[in-house]
Amino acid sequence: MPITYTISVDWNDDGDFADISADVLALDWRLGMTAPHQHVAPPAVAHVTVRSRDRRYSPEVGMLPLTIGKRLRIQSDDGTTVRTHFTGFIEHVEPKPGDHGERTAVIHVATPDAQFPQSITRLPPLVNARSDSVVLTLLDSLPLRRVGLANMWVLEVEDYGELDSATRLASDQTIPRTAEAGISTFAYVGELWNIPADDALRQVVESERGRFFINREGTAVFYNRHHALIASSPAATFEDDMEAVTYVYGDEFANRVRVSVIPRKVGTPNSPLWTLENAQRLPPGIRRIVVSYRAADGSPMGALAISHLNFSANTKPDGTGVSVNGVISVIIEPGASAATLEFRNESGTTVYLLPGAQLIGTPLHIGVPIDVEHADQTSITFYGQRMLTLNVPLVDSADEADQMARYELLLHREPRGVVTALETSTRMHPQHVLARTLFERIAITETQTGHDAEYLIVGEAHEVDLAGTRHRVRWTLERADPTLFWQIGTSTLDQTTALAY
Repeated sequence: MPITYTISVDWNDDGDFADISADVLALDWRLGMTAPHQHVAPPAVAHVTVRSRDRRYSPEVGMLPLTIGKRLRIQSDDGTTVRTHFTGFIEHVEPKPGDHGERTAVIHVATPDAQFPQSITRLPPLVNARSDSVVLTLLDSLPLRRVGLANMWVLEVEDYGELDSATRLASDQTIPRTAEAGISTFAYVGELWNIPADDALRQVVESERGRFFINREGTAVFYNRHHALIASSPAATFEDDMEAVTYVYGDEFANRVRVSVIPRKVGTPNSPLWTLENAQRLPPGIRRIVVSYRAADGSPMGALAISHLNFSANTKPDGTGVSVNGVISVIIEPGASAATLEFRNESGTTVYLLPGAQLIGTPLHIGVPIDVEHADQTSITFYGQRMLTLNVPLVDSADEADQMARYELLLHREPRGVVTALETSTRMHPQHVLARTLFERIAITETQTGHDAEYLIVGEAHEVDLAGTRHRVRWTLERADPTLFWQIGTSTLDQTTALAY
């Protein structure tokens, strides 16, 4: 039976997807990592090219509710199994202009993590926090576009305001997610975070040496660093029947590993965290300002706790007017790296916050980075030095850095051949093209290079055209070593395997 593809859109935000497949001319999509050993996948994207002779895919014409944020889904049916391949939100639409031209449009779709760079992350202090807990806390803090919006209550918006009759309050989860228990626990998190959410997420996942990606169903997935080490049987085997492979020998090796960690030190309680240098206007009503913590030398620092704000307000910026402290109230929203101060001026006139105002609390000082190194001198002697530097900003323990350096050196100290990508199509492997997905294991044998090894699929890129009769896939691969790491009952420690940290 031929493979059929269904492309559908949730026009009404109610989970009921409407089929637009009859209009689709071609499509492509990408999920997961774009290179081996990436820890955080870039946002997954899809492009759907559609006919638009009647202008239905020109959003300003208004024939379809083709607006930003609608969910689009790509599925296949091989006669036995219906599979979801991609789920994301419409980012923008490109109709081809001209009534005598192609009269087509391209719908651009992306997963929710495409919104991460738009949000600046400032979290409350997290102490002794496990990596998965930090990831979930970070996700919950983001103002992401939610799914199932038709059933949710939205303040002062028509058709979204009938709480408990037609709508319900949104849950705390801004994005569906699944997370393995992290291996690393970080002493302090967020004291330097006044950064885009994608950068903050990358710091967490790289410090754990784990993985984060959005899967085919649109769910955020976090794996700990041991996930890829668990041996399993290959889901597919390829023996000289690939349409193309990308193979290189000696590119992925390092015989000196350096791991940089940042020590922290808790300061004295009731110390200044921030000092106002210049008078600031406070007009009647509410004014919110964000203040970053600074040490006496001006360097950034964090805060474990906020005590209070010392301030004076006056009718004149030089303080020669009338004191108005009694009509100014302040609400403090503490964060690990900065605090939001909400001033409420109830005087009815503009007043001034005078220089010298101080935010008081318990500082968390950032130390000078420490480098931990391990090297294989025999490898350096025969192959020359190859350096691998790891930046793990949430790790403050030299012991953990030492374990990390030993582990990475063991993994990379000898040059070897690796396949970094494999290409095939439904002409050669219809079932595998449809079924194989992220972090499944495959085996590859290639005669010309003499290569025989197992791999993890860490990225998948698909193209479907010719009315759905041609489907090509390119998998990004990462070498999987089923016997390198010690497992109870299956391995011989210090002979064929070593402990993973």
